[in-house]
Amino acid sequence: MRQSLQDWEKYFEPYFQRVHLLGEIPLSSLECEEIGQFIQRLVLSKGQSEATNLLKRRFPRSFCMFLVGMGLYGYNEGDYWSAVRERTGINSPHQLGWGEIFLAALGEYRLPDFHEIQGHRFLAPILAHGGIPEKSLGDYFQYVIQPWLNKPELQGLNGKEYVPKALEHLASYPMVDKPIARFLEYGIDAACDFLERCRLMALATQQTGELPTPVEAGLPPYVLRGYRKFLDEIPASGTGKRLRPPLLMLDPYTPGFTLELPSQPLEALKLGAGDYLWQVSLRLCDAEGKAKPLTWVDRRVPVHHQGYDVLTEGDSLPLDEPAHEIEVRFTRRTETGSAPEDLEVLRAWRLHLQPTADQPPLVIFRYPDGAAVRWNQSLAAGKYWLLLPRSVTVDAEGGEFFEQGSPFFGAWDDWALQAW
Repeated sequence: MRQSLQDWEKYFEPYFQRVHLLGEIPLSSLECEEIGQFIQRLVLSKGQSEATNLLKRRFPRSFCMFLVGMGLYGYNEGDYWSAVRERTGINSPHQLGWGEIFLAALGEYRLPDFHEIQGHRFLAPILAHGGIPEKSLGDYFQYVIQPWLNKPELQGLNGKEYVPKALEHLASYPMVDKPIARFLEYGIDAACDFLERCRLMALATQQTGELPTPVEAGLPPYVLRGYRKFLDEIPASGTGKRLRPPLLMLDPYTPGFTLELPSQPLEALKLGAGDYLWQVSLRLCDAEGKAKPLTWVDRRVPVHHQGYDVLTEGDSLPLDEPAHEIEVRFTRRTETGSAPEDLEVLRAWRLHLQPTADQPPLVIFRYPDGAAVRWNQSLAAGKYWLLLPRSVTVDAEGGEFFEQGSPFFGAWDDWALQAW
């Protein structure tokens, strides 16, 4: 983490000299949040008008990257400025000229201002520079990547050749989030490269049943998270059935963790075609954050009839090791096959328990049932169990601590459990 806006300005300076789109500069959601906090402190200490002038004169790169980052992580179905106001404390960015400052900075650094895009004068270039917003990824995968993978006439095209086909396809779906088409149309080489990387990520997942890591895919972590969520919400290939994802569960009073492997719906016609299995692999990270994979554990799944439905039986697996990653596959083995190639991966998931060194030291579970919660920057109003190192203090704006969980022992003895 950098200690000031001055540090961020120095970090961004060399990037501005060699990128076409600001979205090509690495910026995670947590880093965007950190810059927003520095801007908020500046607003509180100097006032909104003077803070704006300082951002313009001394921190223009950080200012631009924050706005682009909020387009990625804060944009929600057409609403962008609400997230900016909430994060910075600026009541009216428009009156203070934040849009004009952004466009002026683009001109100073000889970056495209996308004046040819019709519509929102300031929002359109902010979103175009970022790429695909996090909350638009579902539409992006469904209406752009899936047709590319599934239609034979499109499968042989490269990213540059596919862009006009994708835009033609998107024109038939006016409800799809507008930033997707804008990025494809005006992103030029960056958009083509992003398309190619997403296609390769999807193909690798189809072939192995596992999502690649962000480093392997050459994509930001939020894209991998979005694709995992997209896969969780579509029916499994060839089954017509929506498979239920496994769940990490917390028992706050033992305390301990289990991996719940839920009952899955099957097609009656598939029965007798072989065994169904859950496969689970835990990954522990060393001090440098590198994952060390363990062997796969196979758990055969009994099948039973329930009325007209055919279901697998649920199962649970105690988690005694503080795993950083847990990879889970739901698979079908052919009736006579025993080799790895005889195993059909119907769906794969990657879950996370103990954070690695480069992640926030916080794990969140629902209260009171203990189901793990995926979160990003903020949480919906409600009650949660927070698992965090004993040395960390929680500062939850608007939150209230109301219960202490049982103490951990062994590998988790440096962690504490609190209900908020």
